[in-house]
Amino acid sequence: MHSALYECRVEHARFGAKQHRFRYRVFVFALDLAEIDALAKRIPWLSRNRFNLFSFFDRDHVDVAPLVGTKPARTLLITNLRILGYVFNPVSFYFCFDEDEAPFAAVAEVNNTFGETKPYVLPRTSFDGQRFESTQRKDFYISPFIDRDVDLRLRLAIPDEKLALVVDDLRDGERILHASLTGKRVPLTSARLLWFAFKYPLLTLKVIGAIHWHALRLWLKGVPWFRHQEERARPAASVGKASARPSVLAGAGERSDV
Repeated sequence: MHSALYECRVEHARFGAKQHRFRYRVFVFALDLAEIDALAKRIPWLSRNRFNLFSFFDRDHVDVAPLVGTKPARTLLITNLRILGYVFNPVSFYFCFDEDEAPFAAVAEVNNTFGETKPYVLPRTSFDGQRFESTQRKDFYISPFIDRDVDLRLRLAIPDEKLALVVDDLRDGERILHASLTGKRVPLTSARLLWFAFKYPLLTLKVIGAIHWHALRLWLKGVPWFRHQEERARPAASVGKASARPSVLAGAGERSDV
């Protein structure tokens, strides 16, 4: 199977007058979307569209086919699943392959804590043979401590034995925030997944907790912040409620509970 796990390190670094850094260990899933049902049959604590220790719900993700202009022959999704019914993914990454197994597009699906999502598409022209790289206008409320009027530089290497995904915020070409997810591939087995459930307990709650903890620290440091209501009043492109997203597999004729 193409599906696997990656044991990773998340790093964030904020530059400028009010600097802030942190890093912590996590794990993420690398899921071939065509293999999800087979994985659910093989692994007792993993299910699709129903409650379990780990659950993949179609409605938690977008359908990439309309975004990239065609149905990929294979799609690899880097994300986290619901753990005991709860998940928050700040960003999930899709890598789309054609019938010759050549990567032709990538999508970064960014979510904020207000239930909104925006996909950033990296086309074939942004692929250099090893990774996709693209700089795009952010135009989306992600962090209350950085306004929408900055650029996102995405550098997404094709996942193999190692994972290397980098997103930088740029203002006038200068990097103001660096975020990376790097890790090593391990097999997705029942035993390994159960071990990770104990090694990284309630990981998805840890993610949302860390977001609010570091937001508090930034606020205490006096970093300027922007209200969501004020930012939301401005027109934004391709932003929608997460609950209104089409099923990730809707275009493939797969079952969905959306």
